[in-house]
Parts: sequence; C-alpha cells; structure tokens
Amino acid sequence: MGIVGVAILTYEGDSAVFDTLLMSCRALGRGIEDILLTESISLAKARGMKLMVGKYVPTKKNGQVEHFYGKHEFSESEDNVNEMGKIFVRDIGIQDTQDNHWFKEITSNLLG
Repeated sequence: MGIVGVAILTYEGDSAVFDTLLMSCRALGRGIEDILLTESISLAKARGMKLMVGKYVPTKKNGQVEHFYGKHEFSESEDNVNEMGKIFVRDIGIQDTQDNHWFKEITSNLLG
C-alpha cells in the first residue's frame, strides 16, 4: 500500500501538538490510524511530554474522522480557537493508565 499517513508533532512546553495528522482515505478504518496515534503518544511520552493536543478542522472530505480524538480518550478543550475547529487534549503523563483497548484489538487481529 506504500505510505498511507503522516503525523507531525511539535513540542510546546510539556505538550506534544499534532501539527499534522494525515491519512489516506484508502487506509482509514483499517486500524492504521490507531497505530499511528499510539506510536505518536509513545514518542511524546519518551520526550517527557504530559499532554497530547490535536485539532479537528471540518472540511467537505474529513467528516468521517470528526470523532477520532474522542474515541481515543481525548477530551474537547474549553479553549477552542474558534467555530472553525475543535481542540482536543489527552493527559499522557504518568497517571495515564487508560487501557488502549483499540490498539490491542488491532494488533491481535493483525497477528491472527
């Protein structure tokens, strides 16, 4: 399938911010987006980050991922920039003990 997605993180204080989170529409829904998110969180934790921040900006073509962050334990921020998009935040500090059940399902399905 080749390159099907990219995640670009910027680091601001103790936050890892998704500058870009882009996936091919052909890859979406196959679990690759979950793996990309999990790996991004792992990289941020390795750098000592405590928060992950993502933004959803609605377009004509990305409605299918509107609830992506919410499904992965992110909370909608009260500090939304404007009506053009939504900011989502997830605490990934030491207290982040949430079970990434969505990731375990994907890896077990891939491994058979």
